[in-house]
Parts: sequence; C-alpha cells; structure tokens
Amino acid sequence: MPGKKGNTVVTGHSSYYAWDDGKYKDVFARLHEIILGDEIYIYYQQKKYFYEVEDIKVVNPEDIQVMHPKAGENILTVITCTPVGTNLRRLVITAKLVN
Repeated sequence: MPGKKGNTVVTGHSSYYAWDDGKYKDVFARLHEIILGDEIYIYYQQKKYFYEVEDIKVVNPEDIQVMHPKAGENILTVITCTPVGTNLRRLVITAKLVN
C-alpha cells in the first residue's frame, strides 16, 4: 500500500477494444510518454503520495520479478501492455516515494 515499505504495484490497460464500453479501458494509453524524473501522484485513503520516476523498462509478460517487494524501500511500480493496443510486452515504470 502507498506509504508502506515495499512495492506498491498498479496495473492498467494501455488500450482496449474501441467498441467495448468502459470508463477506464485506456487509462495508461499515454504512459509510454513518461520520462525519468517525472512526478506521479497517488491518492489513497484521503492522503496524497508523491513519487518520482527512477526507472523505465520493457519486459516480457512472464517477467514478474518487477512486482516483488523491495526490502526497506518504498516504491511504486506501474505496469501496462506495450506497444499500445497489444499484449506482447509490459512497460514497467518504477518510482521512489518522495513524500
């Protein structure tokens, strides 16, 4: 959970079928535009958490070690499919808690 030691993991679609209804079907469609040093804000239980992007990588879908807890660290990992509209690989954004 945000604010706790470990790895908070959030996943979402980069896109989904255009004809399928849904409010959040392309929530991460522009995630590939993020760069090192960008800020990510998470709101959880009425509290705001501020993270700074420190790593961006693309991995295979079976590469699940990106979700493992990081001892003594407080990080956020955001994962979506890439390229947009496919499920070939995973875009993994890692950010460190600033406050």
